[in-house]
Amino acid sequence: MARILILIVLAWILYQIIKRVISNAKAQNPTQEAKPKSDERMLQCAECGCHVPESDTKVINERIICNNPECNKVTHGD
Repeated sequence: MARILILIVLAWILYQIIKRVISNAKAQNPTQEAKPKSDERMLQCAECGCHVPESDTKVINERIICNNPECNKVTHGD
């Protein structure tokens, strides 16, 4: 019985050491996901005021409009 408990404790200690080593390695080498995907400009929608990437916008009546369906319904020129 004592041998089983010692093996369980040793396995837990080994698990904790490996977990700590892996987390330290990840902290020192940040992944590609942490970096921004591109240096795309952010533009403000003339209707809702949200800031969206330039690729998610379109120009309607010389106004920048986002892809939000509510904003796309607007066709009047103020």
